[in-house]
Amino acid sequence: MGHDGVMAAFTKRGTPAAIAAEAAGLNDLARAAWAGGAPVVRLLSHSSPRGSRLDTALLSPASPSASAAEEFARRLAVTHAHCPEGSRVFGQAPAGLVHGGRTGDGVMGAAPLPLVAPDSRPRSFGEFYAEDRLLAYLSAARANGSIDEDGARVLHRLADRLREGAFDAPQPALVHTDAALLHGDLWSGNLYWATRESAARGAVGAAEREAEGRRTGEGGCVAVLIDPASQGGHAESDLAQLTVFGAPFTDRIYAAYDEASPLADGWRERRVSSTACTSSSSMRPSSEGLTAGRRSERHQPTRRQSQPASRSVRARAARVGLRRTEACKPAYKPRTGYISTSSAFSSAATSRRILATASRVCRTCAISVSANSRFLASNATPSS
Repeated sequence: MGHDGVMAAFTKRGTPAAIAAEAAGLNDLARAAWAGGAPVVRLLSHSSPRGSRLDTALLSPASPSASAAEEFARRLAVTHAHCPEGSRVFGQAPAGLVHGGRTGDGVMGAAPLPLVAPDSRPRSFGEFYAEDRLLAYLSAARANGSIDEDGARVLHRLADRLREGAFDAPQPALVHTDAALLHGDLWSGNLYWATRESAARGAVGAAEREAEGRRTGEGGCVAVLIDPASQGGHAESDLAQLTVFGAPFTDRIYAAYDEASPLADGWRERRVSSTACTSSSSMRPSSEGLTAGRRSERHQPTRRQSQPASRSVRARAARVGLRRTEACKPAYKPRTGYISTSSAFSSAATSRRILATASRVCRTCAISVSANSRFLASNATPSS
């Protein structure tokens, strides 16, 4: 709280589409949090559709803990299962983006994120992922030279495998709909470790944790969802994205989630595949690949958007060569040990390495290939 009793706010600016999508996602996740789901940062105000500003509560950082990670995992399982309407399809838009049976696209970084209305034709995970998370970005990537004809053929083969169901798996036990309610962009930087006191004020669904801390005399922290790209999807996608730059206590998170909502057989192998694919497709960043969208205020490092980096994160950042550029502050800042959302990976060499991974991914996981295809389509430029 400020000195005048008004809650301190974190202000984000972006396109009207991005602001509308994030606000709608925060509202959907808040409804799940009220029902026992994972805490989510409190939306204070937003000015879409014609404006471009969103205010959320300002949280105070805390050191992550194993107990907070496990509590988050149990509550994330409830978020994924939350569906008072009784049905959810893959790619379904947050409620606030659906008007008169029609829906607008979401936004992921600088790229549009295809979304569908609740009454859309049900699809399998593989059909949805091939059409809306892989091939939807291929034309733009081909047009800007990031992917050549051979690479496009690889991605089409991967899309065929997806449609055939090679990567389909049942949802976790608590999810009784085709698709789960996802955060949608749950990399480690979008899981904010907040003090219990600030979370009690600034996060929906966190007040009981602060009350528990007062009873036990413990300090501690609460893991809070921020910056969502909410949609209907496979629950394991959220879990897999936590491995990007290495969220702390991921083993504890998986174990606690599996205890609360048992994962389908083979989840350990799927986890290894997605982690390996993410690691092998983490490329050297290039300043030439940055766009105006990536330089927007939304992606500038801030105290709230940055988290202390673990040793494994620092090692990975060093391994992929993250460094300062003129266009953007670095994803890894050696002096402070912080990770921000403003890294960019580009160039034709990057594309070739991604596609080499994609050639092998026909027997592993499509998650990171889709993310890289989407990123290349919106941010990459051909290298000289």
